Amino acid sequence: MKLRKIAAVLLSFTLVCGALLFSNVSVNNSAVFAEKEYTEGTYGVLTYKNYGGYIEISDCDPDAAEVEIPSEIDGLPVMIIGEGAFEGLKYFGVGNIERKKLSSITIPDSVVIIEDNAFDGCQYLKSITIPDSVESIGDFAFAYCPSLTSVTIPEHHISIGEKIFDSTPWLENQRSKNPLVIINNMVIDGLTCEGNVTVPYGVTSILGNAFKDNDSLTSITIPGSVTSIDKYAFCYCDSLESLIFPSSVSYIEWGAFSHCLNLKKVTILNPDCQLYGMIYNGTICGFDNSTAQDYAEIDNIEFISLGEHVKTILGDTDFDGIVNSSDASKVLSAYAVTATGWESPLSVIQKIVADVNRDGAVDSSDASSILAYYAYTATGGEGTIEEFLR
Repeated sequence: MKLRKIAAVLLSFTLVCGALLFSNVSVNNSAVFAEKEYTEGTYGVLTYKNYGGYIEISDCDPDAAEVEIPSEIDGLPVMIIGEGAFEGLKYFGVGNIERKKLSSITIPDSVVIIEDNAFDGCQYLKSITIPDSVESIGDFAFAYCPSLTSVTIPEHHISIGEKIFDSTPWLENQRSKNPLVIINNMVIDGLTCEGNVTVPYGVTSILGNAFKDNDSLTSITIPGSVTSIDKYAFCYCDSLESLIFPSSVSYIEWGAFSHCLNLKKVTILNPDCQLYGMIYNGTICGFDNSTAQDYAEIDNIEFISLGEHVKTILGDTDFDGIVNSSDASKVLSAYAVTATGWESPLSVIQKIVADVNRDGAVDSSDASSILAYYAYTATGGEGTIEEFLR
């Protein structure tokens, strides 16, 4: 397993070096805890690995029901819950299954990484509190736990793997409330979303794998509060045809919109957005001399220029920094032109900021929304147009 993880880290590094065009690269914590020698020991019902500077919990007595992981062992911090450490179902061969009895777990605030399948298949685990110290959770970490109904997640951004809560009653309950599952201003799941989806203003992150494999997602509006798009967020979303990442998005992790068969255009409005490797054959729209342009040229992707960089605000079609009646007038004038069959006088970037309701068209409804927002702010109202329209 460790060899596989090393290979994954090396592959990730290779992809980043080959496709990334910025100097300030963030490093995943799994790469920080590099492979090295360890000694193995036991602490009560726990088996652990001592790497000399930190401890990894690697296994647990299958008969243990209530477990409290210590913050230190051998005078060293417990920083990792290892791959499959508390896995409820383990396959040793055809028909051979070990069932662990874990029903309660306390994770200390020394833990930084919870690895793949750490609690996968725990039949009796009812609740989990992930401490604020945790920064990364691996694939299927809490998946297939049929009794898991309560989950507490840190409020800060956290890197998550694929389907970490898959087939749990907690996730099903969240989806029943809203197919767009948002916890602590982070979108953690959108697999059951359909059609046109608008992420509400205030969301700051779209976490890893959030919409992966969703063939029913036809379009998505990402608000100006979102700063990060994590790995594989929209991977294999075959009904998506376009994506617009607002200027607030500072990085888009590798594979975020890879393998989307019908994705024809991706627009990136932050000229300094950090871009990782993708498998993508459409076009990229961005400003001149932007990271988006550099990325497109290196990967031989068609690039559509939005011209020199201008600071964009949704609804601000004349780029004067405020949204008011003149913007609405500009939208109405453009709509009158296109309604008679002529080409819109608006530039590509103006069309993006003018389409405030994100329906793909610049028309009278956009002008009406801009006017309503202007009336609201003119009488003392505060907030962005996105907040006003939500």
